[in-house]
Amino acid sequence: MAQNVGTTQPVAEALVGLRALTDDGSTLRYENVRRFISPGVVTELHDAIFTKSDGREVRIDICVVIQFDSDGLIMRTDEYLDSRAAQALFK
Repeated sequence: MAQNVGTTQPVAEALVGLRALTDDGSTLRYENVRRFISPGVVTELHDAIFTKSDGREVRIDICVVIQFDSDGLIMRTDEYLDSRAAQALFK
């Protein structure tokens, strides 16, 4: 999995990182999900909304592009996010 912030990493590592963002009691939900499907590619745009344990809400616009091989297996996943908005998760 590649992101516009950080380095390419295995999906399992990316999931560990995502779970770490809610270890402090924050919750995560997705809103405004839009998917565009074409041969070999699915693009999803969504808002990730974290509600921090102090009640603050952090909204991050995210775009995920998933590429499939001819057998329908995922070859590559790229995630693009508003890194400036994501900084609020660490305040």
